[in-house]
Amino acid sequence: MLSKKNLVLIILLLLIPVAARRIKIGINILPASYYARSLEGTGTAEDPFIINDFEGLERLSDKYFWNQDYKLEAYYKLSADIDASATRKNYKEGKGWEPIGSEEGKFRGVFDGNGYKIKNLYINRKNEDYIGLFAFSTGTIKNLEMVNVKFEGDTKVGGLIGGSNTGITSEGEGKVINSSVEGTVKGNAVVGGGRNTWL
Repeated sequence: MLSKKNLVLIILLLLIPVAARRIKIGINILPASYYARSLEGTGTAEDPFIINDFEGLERLSDKYFWNQDYKLEAYYKLSADIDASATRKNYKEGKGWEPIGSEEGKFRGVFDGNGYKIKNLYINRKNEDYIGLFAFSTGTIKNLEMVNVKFEGDTKVGGLIGGSNTGITSEGEGKVINSSVEGTVKGNAVVGGGRNTWL
């Protein structure tokens, strides 16, 4: 017959794997991209965050980071062409790229393409507004070439920016400088190749 001490020991040994699984589940609640390597830079004008692959670009699309490491008012710069073909392969349940920022959380920083290209970006969000590489921007996008994009949304659909203020608002006007888009951009209303602005 087992002593009380041995019985307690057996019960503890049986419970340890269960507790370990619960701890693992409790800790692993962050998005997968959180565990990926960090971007180089500090996000300032002098030391912008450097993006050199699609994984790095995804960091800006991940809402978890907007108020964490990679803020919407920071400075970003490409250091290589980005192939976004992954967005065409049942990415985000077939919806493709999730635009950076939102109407409530506008991109207010600087995104410098540095003369590089983002290629093959795909968005299929027919029932959603503010569709583009950026959903809504009052910041600056410059020196960027978008190639072979295929975007479809409902209203406020643009190749670079879905929505942007005019210069009349207190938030300022989103700027696009020395940039271009080649591909297909579709929507039901307020559709443009680069950005859409209104009061």
